[in-house]
Amino acid sequence: MTNTGISDEGLADLLQLIAFEKKRDVQTFAKTLTIRFEDFAGLALALEDGLLGYYHRMRRRELPPPKHLVSPEKLAGFSSDASPDELRASARRVSQFFKERKVWYGHMFSNADLSVWHFFYFSEQDTQPISHWKATDGHPHMHFVNHLWPKHSAQSVWEAFNTEPSFTFGAVHIRFQQLEQERLV
Repeated sequence: MTNTGISDEGLADLLQLIAFEKKRDVQTFAKTLTIRFEDFAGLALALEDGLLGYYHRMRRRELPPPKHLVSPEKLAGFSSDASPDELRASARRVSQFFKERKVWYGHMFSNADLSVWHFFYFSEQDTQPISHWKATDGHPHMHFVNHLWPKHSAQSVWEAFNTEPSFTFGAVHIRFQQLEQERLV
């Protein structure tokens, strides 16, 4: 049976990531790093308890797909008098709706005055085995940006993540290993 708990090495890597004092060091280290779900969850729980003087805020944000998929006219095929073809077309639109919507998760770790902060974010698509990001050969990943990025503040990043339809912070990509069902057995 594989250990599915927090690993000392994984937690040490995450603590190293947030300890760097130069952006270049973060970028170099991120290329070699794989964050395991268990270790990230452990970091979030530890920092939520005030470890190292950090506070943790988390947000789930759903961006709906284009309106053309869900207009009442397009879903008319679900009416009781719909033909089989109309029903199939409506079912395809609903399926496409769930494929095209974006669900994002953001985790902000910061000190009390927000002068030191670290922001991890990812979409559900980012954490799937076949990812859009080619630099990880399609592996799941998360995005990371922190106080070492000169054009951003904790407030501006958090606000953009929560309000903008599209956001990019020049973040680094870090490989991410999801908790796998087979590892639970």
